[in-house]
Amino acid sequence: MRGLAKVVYLLALAAGCAGGAPSGGASSATRPAPSPSPTTATLDEMLRSDLAPHRGMPWSAGRPLVWSDFQGIPPQGGEEAAKTAYGIYYAWKCRGGAFQFRVVAAFHPRESWVQAAVLGDSSGSPRVLAHEQTHFNIAEVYARRLRAHFHQIATPCRRSDVDLAMEAQRLVDEEKALQRRYDAETGHGLRRREQAEWEAAIGRQLHLAGQ
Repeated sequence: MRGLAKVVYLLALAAGCAGGAPSGGASSATRPAPSPSPTTATLDEMLRSDLAPHRGMPWSAGRPLVWSDFQGIPPQGGEEAAKTAYGIYYAWKCRGGAFQFRVVAAFHPRESWVQAAVLGDSSGSPRVLAHEQTHFNIAEVYARRLRAHFHQIATPCRRSDVDLAMEAQRLVDEEKALQRRYDAETGHGLRRREQAEWEAAIGRQLHLAGQ
């Protein structure tokens, strides 16, 4: 039996609601996730172990983000109104010829923050939160695409972990690129028409991607 757990950590920044060029962006890092031995742990246990240090909150259609989820301390200065930190966690295991795959998009409360000025802006605050939620929704779209892709691979247990990791990385790179495009086209949420279009488009993609 063999198995591998990986986690992709990402940060999504929202620019301030005031005028001016936004300086926010997205950064990410990929590394092997510390987890129990795949020979003794189930995939769900492996992912729960990976989420625990970040108190990761899995994406849920019935539980959208609220500002109280953003528990980090915002930096002083800068133009960013809020930061969403999240991870895309995935793991697979082969037992004989049986292939198992799990993936979770999870929000990191302690690494996410919002500026006090945003919370005090009754008109702008919901728009900033919607921008952040859409970042998280994009992550969930790609978690579902990863799940669908790995379920469609023919005889995955005959392929090496390196080969399977490359398959996953291709989709992870697509997700990063889409996050950057989202911020660029919406002006980090400042362009209301484009923001509304992206929210609707990602909502449709969630529906099409299934569960």
